Amino acid sequence: MDVQYISDKLGNKTAVVIPIEQWKKILQKYKGVEEEVEESFAEMSQEEFVQWIADAENSSVMSLETFNEKWEQEIQNIKSLIR
Repeated sequence: MDVQYISDKLGNKTAVVIPIEQWKKILQKYKGVEEEVEESFAEMSQEEFVQWIADAENSSVMSLETFNEKWEQEIQNIKSLIR
């Protein structure tokens, strides 16, 4: 499975990102998983949810999307220097 892990500043894994196609297969194979995930979010207090968002925003780990954007920008910078 092609998953990505999100870690805190200490390197502790705090979350996992699963590609949507793999997630759909999991949902098909394990009926009820989606409801369990939704219930776990529903059980979070507002303070826990706000903290969860704050932790994600303050994480020193860069998202793959951000990395790709920076990578493409750097490629464009290099190309402009070559021209």
